[in-house]
Amino acid sequence: MTFPPNAYLIGAQKAGTTTLAYLLDQHPNISVSKPKETHFFSNNFYKGIDWYKSKFINLNNVCIDASTSYSMAALSEGSNLKQSRKQVIDVPKRIHSVISDAKFIYILRNPIERTYAGYWHNVRYGREKRNFVEAIKYNPMYLDISNYYGQLKIWLRYFPIESFKFILFDSLKSNPENVVRECFKHLELDELVDIDVGDVKNKSYNVSWIGRKINRLMDYQISSVALKFIYDRCSPGVHKKIKTFVSGHKSIPSIEKEEIDIMSEYFWSKNQQLSKLIRMPLDIWNY
Repeated sequence: MTFPPNAYLIGAQKAGTTTLAYLLDQHPNISVSKPKETHFFSNNFYKGIDWYKSKFINLNNVCIDASTSYSMAALSEGSNLKQSRKQVIDVPKRIHSVISDAKFIYILRNPIERTYAGYWHNVRYGREKRNFVEAIKYNPMYLDISNYYGQLKIWLRYFPIESFKFILFDSLKSNPENVVRECFKHLELDELVDIDVGDVKNKSYNVSWIGRKINRLMDYQISSVALKFIYDRCSPGVHKKIKTFVSGHKSIPSIEKEEIDIMSEYFWSKNQQLSKLIRMPLDIWNY
């Protein structure tokens, strides 16, 4: 029995975690939580261990919790953030309290691209109305989530660096089969498993004005519960129509040179420190 989970796909947000979780879940000895992001140790810790346990189908497998919120700690001082975001800093401590020898997988995407994707994720969902430069100035979380060095230092207070498998987002895109087998090896599982790469999961898209209204309602607990109650009682065919109706498919704009320059200056030293810490060259991120 491998509960509580002994493996965690902790991020980063907008870096392919949905795709990797889908691929890992094909191993007969892996059970990814349903949904893949329980956010138990960040937002749902108060619900208790029995609630958490109910999110895993097969407790005899290597259970994996793939919650990207676990690497979204608030690193900047003086930020006006939701309490749930401030509590993420306690996630490593909470996990260590239930399983001290856990293993982790952390996908690292070019921090400039990840920050920009994170910003447009919020724009598409109707949660961000400022332009990009203003958004990263007044909401430090955009940059904090991409500061992998800062996020990782919190984890290393409780877990050794050997507990982590670091994956480059570009490697996941170019050679997903190899990345998956590296993850199997890290989790001490049989690597000789046929994996169906299939379509890329979690593609970027714009959300229609109706979708943005619905997503805004989902930010309120009462509305969220009511909408989920209705949605769960619809057929799969209706689910597909709702998703088509709510979402569009326009791509996000290209990042401007001014925006690249601002973030390049911010992330340069942090990327250098990260590279030394994880002993992995990150020159691929240079613009």
